[in-house]
Amino acid sequence: MTQTYVQEFWETYSEKPKLSFTLQGTYSHDDLNKLDMIDDELLEYLIWLNSPKMRNETMIVIMADHGPRGHALTMTRQGTIELRRPMMNIMMPPWFKTKFPKAWENLLVNSKRLVTTLDLHYTIKSLLSLQIMDLDTVPVLQNLPPGLTMFAPMPKGRTCAMAQVQSHYCACKNVKEVSTAPGSKHSDILHKLAKDVIVELNKRVQSWLLWCVKEMPAYSRFVKAMETKVDNKTGLLPNADSYHPFCREWSLEKIERAHLIVASKGNQTKLDDDELEESVSLQYELTIVARPGPGHFLATVWHNPVTNKSTVDVYYFSRMDWFSPHAKCIERVCPSLEKYCYC
Repeated sequence: MTQTYVQEFWETYSEKPKLSFTLQGTYSHDDLNKLDMIDDELLEYLIWLNSPKMRNETMIVIMADHGPRGHALTMTRQGTIELRRPMMNIMMPPWFKTKFPKAWENLLVNSKRLVTTLDLHYTIKSLLSLQIMDLDTVPVLQNLPPGLTMFAPMPKGRTCAMAQVQSHYCACKNVKEVSTAPGSKHSDILHKLAKDVIVELNKRVQSWLLWCVKEMPAYSRFVKAMETKVDNKTGLLPNADSYHPFCREWSLEKIERAHLIVASKGNQTKLDDDELEESVSLQYELTIVARPGPGHFLATVWHNPVTNKSTVDVYYFSRMDWFSPHAKCIERVCPSLEKYCYC
């Protein structure tokens, strides 16, 4: 239906400038194996996109918002990298290479650089000014804006921090796997951090749920309990399961994998093991398994070994397994909570 709508929209306004942004992930989002159900339809759509009239007057971008998740590969280190590296394909009109050779050359080179969706925004916007743009000067690393056009040269040393990509979503990190076994060097801090992740997860579930149902009379008992009975030290509502019919509380089952990451000014610093251990600003990336479910989470947490203080924030958590079947109770009441909820 979406593909038909795009075709009709394009043909109806064939003589007018236009932009179409459409989502095509219905079949493949939950299960890649379902994609073959629309093979013929998808092929017809791609043939239409590649037709002479479309190609001659259209910039076509086919992209994803994240890599594959919710299957066995996601639970591996390689899977977490793939998750953070979504596909982006750009097709320009055949004449573009001849009319704007430098922009075309830069586009090819930048396909090997760190690129973000904000860069795509600036790239589309820059189509209006390609005639007058400086397509030769490489921007200075120290003064980079957060978004760059892909038609101009991008600096090779650009980092996630420079592109304003949060560390949790950055695939360009110096990583060292650390043992989670009892008695190992990092064991105590890892288990403390994992428990902190669970506490933060439960706290956010309760507070977000309160925000969603606060004006709903049917949940007044839960709202009243949240306003009067939350523990001041933990920020949690004791026996929360008895107050609302939605999400169950999470508990830690195990740490499946842990990595130590250097939190430096850039994200491509290479340090030896001794320097890594002595770095004051450390990040850990934990893959944890939580009950019920089980639910698999990837969390980026910060720990300062000098002050022994840690920072845990749910905004740096990713759900690694597919959560939809276990979050039906919340999908209409509080859809933003789905990936953190087990009904």
